[in-house]
Amino acid sequence: FEMYPDIDLVLTSTSWPSKLELKMIELAKKANIKTATYLDSWVNYRERFDYPNKGWENNLPEEIWIGDRAAKKLANNLFPKEVKIKFVKNCFFEEFKKSYRDAKKTVKNVSAILFASQPLAIMPNGEKDRGTIDEFAVLKDLLNELKEINFKNRVIIRLHPREEKGKYKGLIDVFKQSLDVVESLESDILKDLSKAKLVVGMNSMFLFLATLIGKKVISILP
Repeated sequence: FEMYPDIDLVLTSTSWPSKLELKMIELAKKANIKTATYLDSWVNYRERFDYPNKGWENNLPEEIWIGDRAAKKLANNLFPKEVKIKFVKNCFFEEFKKSYRDAKKTVKNVSAILFASQPLAIMPNGEKDRGTIDEFAVLKDLLNELKEINFKNRVIIRLHPREEKGKYKGLIDVFKQSLDVVESLESDILKDLSKAKLVVGMNSMFLFLATLIGKKVISILP
């Protein structure tokens, strides 16, 4: 911050479990710079600031910005009164809808089922939760159901950014004789969404974005 003496505000996003933003908030406070954090989802609010560890409140910014009524209600109930909860419209949602309208113009066949994967059984510390039904079991159940009804259209598996390519190769090989199932190679999520008539997942932000653009969405929570 010494290189930029005119900074009036440090605005952060949140990472979980990464503590990068928390370090920025700490440094800004030491430099007497106002801090704010934008929360763009509806889960694990306090955990993003190292709750329930002792002293987690010290990681909080002076302001928390949110983009909808549900988020504001959650934030008001979860954070100390000293933290100002401020409504700031989430412009990304409108931009996402506009971008989707442009993307779907180039797609003629909207018939696929899109599976939005996520590392369900991985805890914030990076360890595997042995007591949790994982994402492999969820996808296997879905594929078994589709096999039973003799589903003929494509099943696209879209990986979470934290997942490695080829993660589901073994499962794909098991079903490749009865289903047209592939792992997406698209970097742009809009291209996959444009091909999908139905989106299936667990509880990721991806499902909300799919709902936002009018897709039918099913959440499977073991």
